[in-house]
Amino acid sequence: MKHIYYLLLIAVGGMVGCESTKITTKTIDYLSLPDATKYYEFEHGERVQVKLININRFLYKVSADTVTSNFNTAVPAIFTTLTLPAFITGASKSPGDHSLADSSAATPASSRKEDFYSEYNVIVSTALLINHGVDIHNQAVAISKQCDKTSANIISQVKQLVVQRASDLNIGGNEIGEVANKWNALAVDQIKSADYALRRMNELLHQYSDKSYEDYQQKLSANRQRLARAQDALDAANEALKKAKGTRDAPVAEAKVREAKAAQGDAQDQVSRTKDDYDHVTKDMQDRMAEAKDLLANIHKISDDGKIYSLFDDLKRINTSSYEYYAPLIPMKRDEAKVTFTVTADPLLTCPKPNEQKFAVTLRTKGGIKIDFSTGLFINAGNPDFLGKDYYYKPVTDSLSTISYANAGKKALVSIGALMHIYRRSSAPIKLAGSIGASLNTGATVVNLHVGPSLIIGNKNRLVLSTGLTLRESKVLDKAYSEGAQYPAALLPEAVPTVTKFPLAGYFFSLTYNLSSLGN
Repeated sequence: MKHIYYLLLIAVGGMVGCESTKITTKTIDYLSLPDATKYYEFEHGERVQVKLININRFLYKVSADTVTSNFNTAVPAIFTTLTLPAFITGASKSPGDHSLADSSAATPASSRKEDFYSEYNVIVSTALLINHGVDIHNQAVAISKQCDKTSANIISQVKQLVVQRASDLNIGGNEIGEVANKWNALAVDQIKSADYALRRMNELLHQYSDKSYEDYQQKLSANRQRLARAQDALDAANEALKKAKGTRDAPVAEAKVREAKAAQGDAQDQVSRTKDDYDHVTKDMQDRMAEAKDLLANIHKISDDGKIYSLFDDLKRINTSSYEYYAPLIPMKRDEAKVTFTVTADPLLTCPKPNEQKFAVTLRTKGGIKIDFSTGLFINAGNPDFLGKDYYYKPVTDSLSTISYANAGKKALVSIGALMHIYRRSSAPIKLAGSIGASLNTGATVVNLHVGPSLIIGNKNRLVLSTGLTLRESKVLDKAYSEGAQYPAALLPEAVPTVTKFPLAGYFFSLTYNLSSLGN
C-alpha cells in the first residue's frame, strides 16, 4: 500500500506542473500588525515573500522562522501494518551498491587522514573569519544605536573598531568602506574554499574508511594468528606441567606456563588495541565531519541572511531599505506556511516601544492537487460470498448430510480503516474527492480495499463521508461440493472444504475524520 501511495504522489506531482517564476510580496506594516487569527490565501505554486515595513533596522534585529505544513497527511498506521492478499504483494528491488570511486587506491590510509584534517582546518578557519566578521558587525551596530552621541563621534568609534579588527585579521585598510570591501571579498573566497573542503572531506573519509578497514583486517588477522599460536603454546606448556608434576622439572614447566600465559595476554591485548585504534580514529574523523557540516551550515545561514555584507550596508545606506525586512521566499506548495518574526532591540530602547516582540504571519494555499488521509468506521455490504459464510454439515438422515452455512442473516461487515483522498485544495467548507484506502475487520484478519468518491466537510478539522467499491478476500465452498446437496456423512472430510477467493466485490459507506488539530 505504501508503494501505491508513493506512486500516486509522483503522478499527482506531474499533474501540478511547473512552479511559477512570479514572486508575490505580502506587505505587513510593523506599526499596525494584523490580527493573529487572520491568514492570507495564495494560489498553489505561487512564490510569496513576506515584507515588513516601518521597522527601523538600526534599532531592531529581525529574524524569521518559516514552518510549512500539510493538514492531515500523516500516513495512518493501518497502511504500514496490514497484510495484503498474497498475489498483489510485491517487494521492491534492492538498490545496487554505489561505492565511491577511489582514484588513488594505492595511497596509504594515513595520507588520506592527514588530507582530511587539512580540509577540516580550512572550514574551521573560514568559520573563525566569519565569526570575527559577525562580531565586527554586531559591535558596529551597537555603537550606531547610541542616542547621546553625534554622528561624527559614532563614525569615529566605528572606524577605529573596524580598522583595528581588520589589522588583527591581516586584512588591512584605513577606511571603513575599504576594509569592508576587502573583508567581503576574502569571506566569499573562503566560503567557496570551505564548500570544496567539505566535499573533499567526504571523499577522503570514505577512502580512508575503505583503506584503513583493509589495514585493520590485515592487522587483526595477524594478531589473531599470534593469539592462536600463543594459545597453542599455553596448551603445550600446561600439558608439560602435568607430566612434570612431582619431578625436578616441575619448576621449569611452571615457569614456561607463566611465560605462555603472559604471551597469550599480550596477544589478546594486541587484538583489542587493534580494534580500539581503528574505532578511535574512525570515530574522531566522523565527529570532525559532523562538526564541519554544522560549521558550514552556520556559515551559509549567515551568508544567506546577508549578514556578511551588513557592516558595509548598514553604515552607507540610510534609505527606505533600512526600514524593511524580507522573509525567505516561500513556494506555496503545502497547505500552510507560518512565518514567525522575532524582533529584538539591542541594546534596550530609550523610547517607549517594546524591546522584544514575536508575531506570526499565516499564509494558506488554495488550488493545486492535494493528497491527505482520514481514519474511521466503514460499513461493508455485498452478497453472502462477499460477507463470508461459516459452513457446517447439517444432518439429513443418520447416513446423509448437506452443507449449509450459519450466518445467512448477515447483512454487513463493520471495519476500521483509513482512506487516502485526492482532491483540489479549496477553502470551501465541502469538497469532493476521489479516495482509496483499506480497512480491517474485527480481529484484524481480513483486509478490505476501498475506492470511491468522498465528501470532505471542513478543512483542518473535518469529517469525511465516503462510498464506493470494496474488494476483499473470503472463504467460499470448494467447487467439488454444493450447498444443499446430500452426501454420505461417512465420506465427508472432517471440516467443510473451502478455498480463499480474491477479489470479491461489494460496496461500502464510511464516516472518517481528522480532529488532531483541535485547539490549534
